[in-house]
Amino acid sequence: MTTTNTIFQAASDLYNASEDMDMATAVLMVLPKDATIYTIIRHVSKSGMTRVIDAMVIIDDTPIYLRTVAKDIGLKLDRKHGGITVRGTGMDMAWHLVSMFGSAIHNDEWHFTNRTI
Repeated sequence: MTTTNTIFQAASDLYNASEDMDMATAVLMVLPKDATIYTIIRHVSKSGMTRVIDAMVIIDDTPIYLRTVAKDIGLKLDRKHGGITVRGTGMDMAWHLVSMFGSAIHNDEWHFTNRTI
């Protein structure tokens, strides 16, 4: 079982070894399979086709927001509502966001689990 100190140490080592990686990306890279990414729906457009979703992992009671990771994989940030702009309907868009993180970081959309809070 991976302890939180081990996760932070591995992420810190990865972050320090890379010149162009932020800490949030390093944390996602070292999180074990089935780690939980927490999402918060910050805003839903009037049409219901666009949502602003915030995503984070919580390690040692400390939230690590994943907005920079989203920006790095080509998603737009919404500064007004404080989250990541996700467009679409007909499915759980919070899970869709988390699956995009898994696909981008681990080439496995099922790598992380999602819990909307």
